[in-house]
Amino acid sequence: MTEESFEDRLNRWTLGELMIERTKKNIYSERKRNRIETRIAELKYGDEGDPSLIEGDEDEIVRILHPVIVKSSYKLYLDGHLREAVLNSVTAVFDLIRARTASEKDGDALIGEVFSLANPRLVLSEIETESGQNDQKGFMQIYKGAYQGIRNPKAHSLTHDLNRVKALQYLVFASLLARRVEQAHESSA
Repeated sequence: MTEESFEDRLNRWTLGELMIERTKKNIYSERKRNRIETRIAELKYGDEGDPSLIEGDEDEIVRILHPVIVKSSYKLYLDGHLREAVLNSVTAVFDLIRARTASEKDGDALIGEVFSLANPRLVLSEIETESGQNDQKGFMQIYKGAYQGIRNPKAHSLTHDLNRVKALQYLVFASLLARRVEQAHESSA
């Protein structure tokens, strides 16, 4: 059997994308669409999109994930509840922020209050320096983006584009956010 060329893989990937567009209109074909999307990821990204790569590495995965994410999301992930796992992971990060600050706010308002440059409640870096201010401001935007771009869509729709690899990547991302919150120091102001 000859090895498939990149051009052949790209053509198959493009055909798969067309199939997805056709199946998106049919709510009864969601399982088929998920299988097609997983196969496209395999063709497009090679082994990185293959969900079998993460099978059997549970101990390593748990070591990478923040304990808050393991507690809130990992069992859901293992049981195949990918949307719920991702949604819970971001919610857990925001719960951790509220626990550290005793704030009752949520979303954009919470992040603006907690990480503001003018009067932060949690400081991620030395905000006396330009580099530290960039870190604080940049992560403030990342937290806001995680809420708006990950948490909100997962909370307001049952449909999703997740496969096991993509869902795990979200859990690792949420773990990074949780670690930054955990390692932040409270402002002395």
